[in-house]
Amino acid sequence: MPHAGYKYGKNELRKFINKKYSRKYDESGYLTYRFIINCEGKAGGFQIIENDLEYEPKTFSDSIKSEFLNMVEQLDEWSPCVIDSVSRDSFMYISFRLEDGNIAEILP
Repeated sequence: MPHAGYKYGKNELRKFINKKYSRKYDESGYLTYRFIINCEGKAGGFQIIENDLEYEPKTFSDSIKSEFLNMVEQLDEWSPCVIDSVSRDSFMYISFRLEDGNIAEILP
C-alpha cells in the first residue's frame, strides 16, 4: 500500500528546503506543518504546531513561521495515499528541528 509523501523523496525535499532557507534566525525548537494531501496529490489545509526542544509549547516569530510555510507550500508534487487501488485524502506533516536558527533535522 503506497503511503502519501513527497513525490521525489525525502532527500530531494531536504535539498529544496536547504536551498531556500535564509538562515537569518536564531530560534530553536520544533516547527511542524500538518496538512492534507488530497486524492489528487494537492496539499492544503496547513496547520502550524510550535514546540521548544523539550516539546513544550512555544511561539516562534511570525517571520520564521511564514518563511517555512512558504517553502512547504512550494513543495507541490505529492503522491496521494492509495488504499485498495483508490487514491485517498490523508494527513502529512513535516517537522523542522531548529537549533539556533539552523535546521538540525527534518522529520519524518
